[in-house]
Amino acid sequence: MHSPFLETNANKLASYSQESHVCSTAGFIATTSIEGASLCERVYSLAPSKITLFARNRNLDLEVRPRQERGCYLRALIDADNDATFRFFDLPPEMRNNVYEHLLRLRDLNHGWRCYPEILATCKQANREAREYLVTKKHSKIHIGLNLVVPDPLSRPPYLEQYIFANGQQLNSKGGLTVQWPSVLLDSQHIDISIAIQGPPVYHRRWPFGAHCADIVVNRAMYDLYYALQDVGRKASVSFRIYVSPGGAKIPNFALLLSPIAMFDGPKSFELSKVHRRKRRAIKSSATAKLEHSCNINQVKRFLDVSKAIWEIGSLRSSVKLPHIQYDACYEQCHRILNEAGGLMTMARERRLSSAIDDLEAQITNVYFAQHEARIQQLAEQNRALAKDWAKRVGSA
Repeated sequence: MHSPFLETNANKLASYSQESHVCSTAGFIATTSIEGASLCERVYSLAPSKITLFARNRNLDLEVRPRQERGCYLRALIDADNDATFRFFDLPPEMRNNVYEHLLRLRDLNHGWRCYPEILATCKQANREAREYLVTKKHSKIHIGLNLVVPDPLSRPPYLEQYIFANGQQLNSKGGLTVQWPSVLLDSQHIDISIAIQGPPVYHRRWPFGAHCADIVVNRAMYDLYYALQDVGRKASVSFRIYVSPGGAKIPNFALLLSPIAMFDGPKSFELSKVHRRKRRAIKSSATAKLEHSCNINQVKRFLDVSKAIWEIGSLRSSVKLPHIQYDACYEQCHRILNEAGGLMTMARERRLSSAIDDLEAQITNVYFAQHEARIQQLAEQNRALAKDWAKRVGSA
């Protein structure tokens, strides 16, 4: 897993007894460059005694002429700064980490500490080493709501509405079933998620639900978040607080929509007052089921990628007068799995979908890339590149 910090050696650290002094010196160098003045200009404004001390701290021990101490040390400092080597990276990782922490972490401002995010613009290496200090140990909060709305008067069927807020910012699925999670949230080390499923206390089941996909958005949002965190290599600590009102428990398949929560290892707390005992058990068992999770990529996204590749293959075959691919059975099987139970994703359904996609890819490989290998050799370079891309996709699945 990628870590925002440099790897350190505890044994080395013990040998650097003057760490705080060196860190303060490095911090002075960083902050002086940030504030727009060169090091020499800043040093020139110091008193002679401070110039002498600063020069000696840089191991500039030289003979000075009487009454010319200030000028001698200034010239020595200028000559030392003419060296193009950035000596900060000569410090061991332990000390660079300490400098980054002092310059990028907000602390008790009563002691005059400031945060200097400008140091990230120093160079690529400093940016790579220090960037995540701005978000490490940051807590992010996600609020998800799913409401059963019954119009008054009952002029139309009840419907569901959903909202998702991340750190106070409302997220929009843009008419689809995927949510774009902010990078700041994905870089967080702790994520607290609260989910509220609510509805009116009285609801007559004789009224059918109107067309909606709000519950699918909530379900897929949790599913996508799990794999989004996996993709960035972050093992964030994710905790859940789930509230279900008696009216919210009337939503069809409401227990299944919480199933992706079981993929997370963090703590889960429930507030299920006045919810029937059987439904309470269904909610908790769905959100905490310890089934074997064998998939390592987002299977919904995988199916969308395969569908796009199939369309590209079909277009190419049409352009070279080849017959259409016969993949209807496997393709329809994937669609049936995705649309079961209102399209809600569970771990069991994810495994079935993964197996169905494997069959679909194998069928396309055999029908198109195996049986027509001789013809493929005669096709354009675009087709050969597509064949290589498909082989790479199948090999990494």
